[in-house]
Amino acid sequence: MVRSARHIENVRSAIRNVVAEAHRLETQGRHILDLNIGDPLKFDFRTPPHLIEAVHKAMVDGHNGYAPSGA
Repeated sequence: MVRSARHIENVRSAIRNVVAEAHRLETQGRHILDLNIGDPLKFDFRTPPHLIEAVHKAMVDGHNGYAPSGA
């Protein structure tokens, strides 16, 4: 088991509440469309080829670093 750092012990994510509520409704027979998972491929949304090419070019050109922490 990995323990959290003490300074983040009380950090909570609201998305966990949404997921729990969605699961509760699903167990009651409601149809839930999980748009919160962040996986567009699960819903047959394909990445347009021009975006793939742009990301590839940016990476090849060295524009794939992290954003500044303060941003």
